Amino acid sequence: AEMLSVDAALDMYRQHVDEQPCCDEGLFGDLLKRYRAGDESAARAISASCLRLAMRMAEARADAFPSWPVLDVVQEANVGLMEAILTFPSSELREFLPHVEDKINRRLTSLA
Repeated sequence: AEMLSVDAALDMYRQHVDEQPCCDEGLFGDLLKRYRAGDESAARAISASCLRLAMRMAEARADAFPSWPVLDVVQEANVGLMEAILTFPSSELREFLPHVEDKINRRLTSLA
């Protein structure tokens, strides 16, 4: 099997991210309620819908971590996204995306 270049792998991942649906606020609320009720598929849907945010944040900060391959920075942002979903403490939907951004930022800051 032929190995992909980092750029090709990153482009493939970007394409995957672009194919994921974006959630509107109403759908986020429904997904969060379902997740809290034990529906793991809702967590996957929330994660997929937030991949663009994680990708954008990782790419914006990748230059700050020259010793880290960009795909690793993206993966760390995705870990921050999952941490955000697992630890979201509030029922206030408007607090969800700031919580996600905070968790991703904390995860990326820990790379330094």
